[in-house]
Amino acid sequence: MKTLFFASVLFSSTIWALGLEEIGRLTKSDGLLGAEISAYVASQKMLVTTSGENAISLISIENPRKPQILEVARFRGEVPCVSAHGDLLAVVEMNLPETSPGTVHLYSVQNRKLNLLKSFTVGAHPDMVAFSPDGKTLLVANEGEPDYSSKVDPEGFISHIDLSSGIEKAVQRELRFDGFDSLSLANSGVRLTGSGNYLQNIEPEYIAYSPDGKWAFVTLQENNAVAKIDVKNAKIIDVFALGTVDHSQKGNEFDYRSNKKIELENAPIRGYLQPDGVQTFELDGKLYFLTADEGAKRDDDPKGSDVTTAQALKAEGRLNESVFTAGLVQKLGKLPIDAENPCDGKEPCRYLNTFGGRSISIFDAENGKRVWNSGNALEKFLAAHHPEYFNWNSKKGKLKMDSRSDKLGSEPENVVIGKTASGLYAFVAVERASGIAVFDLKNPQKPQILDYFVSADDRGPEGILWIPEEKSPEKGVIFLVVGYEYSTTLTLYRIID
Repeated sequence: MKTLFFASVLFSSTIWALGLEEIGRLTKSDGLLGAEISAYVASQKMLVTTSGENAISLISIENPRKPQILEVARFRGEVPCVSAHGDLLAVVEMNLPETSPGTVHLYSVQNRKLNLLKSFTVGAHPDMVAFSPDGKTLLVANEGEPDYSSKVDPEGFISHIDLSSGIEKAVQRELRFDGFDSLSLANSGVRLTGSGNYLQNIEPEYIAYSPDGKWAFVTLQENNAVAKIDVKNAKIIDVFALGTVDHSQKGNEFDYRSNKKIELENAPIRGYLQPDGVQTFELDGKLYFLTADEGAKRDDDPKGSDVTTAQALKAEGRLNESVFTAGLVQKLGKLPIDAENPCDGKEPCRYLNTFGGRSISIFDAENGKRVWNSGNALEKFLAAHHPEYFNWNSKKGKLKMDSRSDKLGSEPENVVIGKTASGLYAFVAVERASGIAVFDLKNPQKPQILDYFVSADDRGPEGILWIPEEKSPEKGVIFLVVGYEYSTTLTLYRIID
């Protein structure tokens, strides 16, 4: 078994150490169809894992060292996500065509078998489903992705299913964004781009509840925003624009060229955060949410891609030539620039907007103000400790370092936050560079990266699940479960603290 220890000298002379030990795994040869999002049914010592297509696997981890696939359940449409609470399991299914309303199936789990209780119709392209901490609410992020071939573009919204009076008396509501003024949202920094209207352009992606279940936070990835939900009153109360990473500033250097070299440089570029995964945590009575700043483009729209380049903007006379010299424009090469809003209307541009923060960020959950961004921490750490894996494209499986630098970089995809005896940590699934980054969160104004776990056997971490000690299948052990999309592997790690 592979073991990795993390060690870092933090703000005092104390050395903190943390380790991940690979305990068990499943692969294609074991019958695993795919591995993306996992949920854990503690009473059954069982994982439920989505395949990335139209199936889920029921997996016994009664012996975590020898996980066993018990059953594969298939659906008509793609299953993007599952969520568990007690003996209840929610499975979200896209219908065909995917622009039609989707479905959430609610099951009871008994004797490691699924018993369908009820199905609910939700929005188009439901991307995530999540139980509240008390199990009384289900939220669904209906992304509403467009189908350009059929010219159908559904609205994105959030489904709220109240289970507090029982499943048969469940009350379902649609939380839409039509109560917000599009101009005010745009002026605050929310991206409302695309060929449809602003309600069609809003695309909910990922959900995280506050520990007490009072609030929920939903990433609007393409919009570079997070929606805050009052769960009890079933209401979207705010939409927070997330801003950018200013790569011209010290500490925000990045590599923006794919030239088989590691070159972290400042440049007049600002990166939209555009997070996928989000999690919440509390410290000293204050609530925060943390985002994995992956990035997202709409470059597949035949009516007009939202991507351009510095060269194209220079040819149109839209760049300030004292900033964007001929040499700099040439160096920027294929780096994707926001075609619809290259520099927030301040032309000729003295800076340019690109996609993805290549970072993680922490926000004050009360007002959406950013309190910290990791800047160049991920790229700097990879360059120093894993240069062979620096900004490579693990999706293709060929180890070519630096191949993603002129795109979205390493693409932090997802995050889970876990508490151990030594502290509170964020485990970040870095999709394209294919690793797990670990950050110490004891000071939310200045977290520190501890280390980065990478294995050639596992590529493209998508779903990341924390199993705390009190729910563990093995007494006294905390587990981290990671679904690797590209390599079709599901790996169980034991936390060594």
